[in-house]
Amino acid sequence: MFLNLNRPQPPAPPMEIVVSLVEAAAKPAIIVDEATAVEKAPQAAQSDDPPAKPLPTAEPPHPRQNLSNAFRRAQDLFASAALADPRNAQAREALRTLAADERRIQLCNLEAMEQLRRASHVSADMVAPYAFQDLAIRADEIIADGAAVRAGRDWRRLRYRCAIGTAAEAPSDFVFALGDDIPKAQWSDHFLTADQPADE
Repeated sequence: MFLNLNRPQPPAPPMEIVVSLVEAAAKPAIIVDEATAVEKAPQAAQSDDPPAKPLPTAEPPHPRQNLSNAFRRAQDLFASAALADPRNAQAREALRTLAADERRIQLCNLEAMEQLRRASHVSADMVAPYAFQDLAIRADEIIADGAAVRAGRDWRRLRYRCAIGTAAEAPSDFVFALGDDIPKAQWSDHFLTADQPADE
């Protein structure tokens, strides 16, 4: 499911949100059980040989990942205000029908679109949060390192970290990085389309 925002340009907020439920061959999210997650500390070498070169502490970037900008933290959060607009009653009602984790994902996607529109002047109308990589869903955070965002008829790479509790109605913190354009040759492999869903 994608939360689709159709916004006339420019004018400034508040803007009406149009919600379209779209069936997509989405990858399953990774649910992180924080109660059982344990980090293993590196063990010291037990031989007289010279120490080996240390292993890298992080995985190399995904081969298709090319993000040009660093993460930025949102100074203000906008998802709650956007949904509070009386014209967006349909969006609020649609969110209530979703399972808890899916609702949290859509709230984070909405925050991403609002941040991009206001902070980066990108007229985002759809976010595909697991286009290139599975989500990591924790009790208080959703991590989307392989997202894509549509602006007009083009798609760009996107990463975000969205702090949102299991019962929250909006994110409490949001950091994001907008990446490069996604070549059209890759769109079909990641279920990305230039066509906006018809209004219902």
